[in-house]
Amino acid sequence: MVQRFFKNEVGYEDWFSKNPEGLVLNVYEENVTTDKLHLANCFHLRAEGEEGRRTNSYEKVCSDSAEELMVEATRIGIKRNKVWAWCPHCKKKFDEKAARFLKL
Repeated sequence: MVQRFFKNEVGYEDWFSKNPEGLVLNVYEENVTTDKLHLANCFHLRAEGEEGRRTNSYEKVCSDSAEELMVEATRIGIKRNKVWAWCPHCKKKFDEKAARFLKL
């Protein structure tokens, strides 16, 4: 299920603690052309300087399903004339996990 958090730090932190294997899309301001998709455990999402205000500057759209969140990211992008991209660090980890799964 997709959940959205903007200026809702308590809700985001609650989701985050319950979904350590989830994914987070940072939906940036209108003037930024690329939104960024992260694995929930990405170090970029936990910067100490942002504690208590991680949802204040831009919306975080979250899900425990990669497929569901990628569809939602594309929908958001079309609506706002933007694109989304993986965080390079997270994309590598996501691809490695998918490759291990395919070998089973």
